[in-house]
Amino acid sequence: MSTIIPYWPFVALALAVILIFDLHRRSKACHYPPGPKPRLFVGNLFDIPAIKPWKVYRDWGKLYGDLIHFQVNGRHTIVVNSRELADRMFEKRSRIYSDRPFIPMMELTGWLKMATGLMRYGQDWRVHRRVYKQGFRAMVVPEYQPIVLSKVNQFLSNLRQTPELFRNHIRTYPAAVILATVYGYDIASSNDPLVDLSEEATGTVIEGVHPSTVVVNVLPFLRHLPLEPPIFAFQRIARRTRRLLNKMRTVPYDFVRNSMATGKGSPSFLAKLLEDHKANDRDEYQEELIRDAVTTAYGAGSETTASALATFFLAMALHPEKQRRAQLELDTVLGKDKLPTYVDRPDLPYVEAILRETLRWSPVLPLGVFRAAFLDDTIDGYFIPKGATVISNIW
Repeated sequence: MSTIIPYWPFVALALAVILIFDLHRRSKACHYPPGPKPRLFVGNLFDIPAIKPWKVYRDWGKLYGDLIHFQVNGRHTIVVNSRELADRMFEKRSRIYSDRPFIPMMELTGWLKMATGLMRYGQDWRVHRRVYKQGFRAMVVPEYQPIVLSKVNQFLSNLRQTPELFRNHIRTYPAAVILATVYGYDIASSNDPLVDLSEEATGTVIEGVHPSTVVVNVLPFLRHLPLEPPIFAFQRIARRTRRLLNKMRTVPYDFVRNSMATGKGSPSFLAKLLEDHKANDRDEYQEELIRDAVTTAYGAGSETTASALATFFLAMALHPEKQRRAQLELDTVLGKDKLPTYVDRPDLPYVEAILRETLRWSPVLPLGVFRAAFLDDTIDGYFIPKGATVISNIW
């Protein structure tokens, strides 16, 4: 037995080399979309920056076209650089591209189980989708307009009273709308604990793709190590994120539950869902899925709206002539003593155009939600393998 054991490391190494060369050979045989040439063993690992990768994808698009392929450690990624292709793949072939890739760091933090945009296609995802369809379909949204207008008026009043705190007001306004709509919760001040909690928890998504943590996405086996290597921070960040997410899920949820029990709460999206849940005698796990779906709206909705609003302020500061023209349209349509409401929107085409251009000029999310190919597919003669991560580059 002692004469056999020493050979095993060499056999394992030989098999690993053969496997890598076989994968390399097969990748050449498949007609993938064009992209940067991969290196042996690591692929394109060192071609992709951890910070602002969308700019690299844009530059690659100029070299290789609207559909780009690269790989890291044998895992394939497809970047879509045009709206036409995105529509063809994600809308017309949604059955193939509705899945999500497995992201180890998001699993460690708990985001993978809770956040709708990161969930794998399946029964839990369908429950989340049903929740959003029930609460945010076109027929229901007008019910929230009085809340939005009330919070807009408060936002404008805050800006007028303390303009030097405009960053705080931008941060607080969308959170106030979301919390009132989803939970029936009125924020106490610009330093409301639920606003702070949402901001801190959603900020951990950025930490999840930081260079100090992204290593676990490239080398997933690291998450199974009993001790974290000193140069990495992914386990520490994951523990902190799990604590924050647990508070984010339970604190506002318990607020609604207690309000319903005492009969003192305001009407809310979650309260309606829970009443429907009770009426249909659904199980506890279904209620957990409802709670998580609503939490996603609470976190994602406030942060994205605040980002878009901040971009609008920047755009108007950089282009005062556009601001004057928009003000002229408002004064012409509404007069000088009235604020616009939803019924005025069709009569304000220039203001509408500014809002749309703000979103185009500086997208809130430069990269769309990551998708995964559920099946093998062919686009314009190029092979998209099952399981490939597919990224839309909005930038």
